[in-house]
Amino acid sequence: MHGVEFEFTRSDFVSAWQRLDDPSLGVCDNTCISSRRCGAFTMTLLQQRDQRRFEARLHLWEETRRSLKLALRELLPGARVWVYGSLARRGLFNPGSDVDLALAEEPRDKTMWRLQAELEERLRRPIDLALLGETRLREKILREGEEWTT
Repeated sequence: MHGVEFEFTRSDFVSAWQRLDDPSLGVCDNTCISSRRCGAFTMTLLQQRDQRRFEARLHLWEETRRSLKLALRELLPGARVWVYGSLARRGLFNPGSDVDLALAEEPRDKTMWRLQAELEERLRRPIDLALLGETRLREKILREGEEWTT
């Protein structure tokens, strides 16, 4: 090993852990590597990472729902649409998720394929579009999905 050599004894480590356990030492300097008894640094790095990921998923979920509502109002005014899957469940929607939609009836002025393409273009993500009366998932969609009127 190159450079300066350090020798640590067992008492050095015990002393370090005792300092972590001593609440009288006051505010943490954020250099501890554990969340043990560290008042100002209560989340571990993994918990912080998971919290950031969850917050990013929530933001994406909210933005996608907002964009979808706007797109549906323009493309299908007055239509009944069910949103199901991860977009209907707060916190599960992620960057790789598609948008699952079921329509009460076929659009009058465009094909299902055209509507799907227009929604995918606006939302910049895959759209799974079905007719409620024709899908085998009908009961599940009615039970777990959200009905939106555009």
